[in-house]
Amino acid sequence: MSDDKLFKPPTAPKPSQKSVIKSPVAKTPPRNRQNIVSSSPVMDENMPSITRPRTPAFGRRKFTELKMISQDPDISGQVGQDPFVKSELVFGLNDLTFTPFLSNRDVAFVFFYDPTDSESHWCKPRVAKAAETTKRANHVYAAVNCMENPILCYRQSAQTLPTYIVYSKGTKVRKIRDTAEITSVNMKAYVESAPVSEGAKTRRPLGLLRVA
Repeated sequence: MSDDKLFKPPTAPKPSQKSVIKSPVAKTPPRNRQNIVSSSPVMDENMPSITRPRTPAFGRRKFTELKMISQDPDISGQVGQDPFVKSELVFGLNDLTFTPFLSNRDVAFVFFYDPTDSESHWCKPRVAKAAETTKRANHVYAAVNCMENPILCYRQSAQTLPTYIVYSKGTKVRKIRDTAEITSVNMKAYVESAPVSEGAKTRRPLGLLRVA
């Protein structure tokens, strides 16, 4: 018998036959509470700990500071010049100092502004000039940055900036929205002619009393 007769070439698998490779499948143990706890990763001492940040108690601290300031009606030492207007005669107010400061002033002309707004920059020197020319006692000028005190400006209805509001003893007397037409002379006239509130009553300046 020759070698050619003994050699048989390999035959290709039939179409019905499939080559399947079986891989060992590890049986997963039932996930109970004990297995879940034991399978948690072990934290290394050098790994940074991940904790949920606590919400700072801004509201409680802010209420305490406001209560302390409101007990002292004269807070002139705690209020400085407004950094935007840059005038020693224009006070900068915020959420804490707004009410106690105005409640002790006969008349206050408040400038609500946005430091990034071009019209607020246009009004700035006019407010400073009006503060320099007004000489009436206990009549002051102040300013509020609404970008830093948005809630205060919202409560005072100063959504459109810039806005001028005249107060007397903390009570709103007049609101001026059309700031482009207001000059320093007009501001002075608003301050000096504004009625001075005395609780439920309103006292007008002597120069505006009508003689029958």
